[in-house]
Amino acid sequence: MRVISLSVDNWSGNRNREEETNEPTWEQVERAFRSLDARRHTMLTLEADEEDNGLIVGGGGGLYVVTVHRYPEIFTLMLAETDDGETVRLTTGGQERIFPKNLCVGTAQALLAMRRYFETCELEPSMRWIAEQAAQLT
Repeated sequence: MRVISLSVDNWSGNRNREEETNEPTWEQVERAFRSLDARRHTMLTLEADEEDNGLIVGGGGGLYVVTVHRYPEIFTLMLAETDDGETVRLTTGGQERIFPKNLCVGTAQALLAMRRYFETCELEPSMRWIAEQAAQLT
């Protein structure tokens, strides 16, 4: 499996003009990640060549939510194993949402998870991930 495309949202008011790059290099992926500012650019997606597999990073300004989709499971990167009930407001996909603080990671953690996924389409094994089942469409 390999990454075949990179997408980054590009908001102007309430309109999104998604920017897509086919067969991205790591330099393009890292540059797109560093453009995430939780205002104009709020979400980055890496799509793998196998259907229903990809990585999504949302947020910006040093705080991110990282998920990997490998149907039928979704894995979310965790900063800490326990949830102390604290929450964080973070804009992803152009909308402000409230996330548990333990699901929000810093720049270094997000880059490490992204680099591993970019190179292998796998989860970074040194990190904590929480798995959940994707909703079944009926």
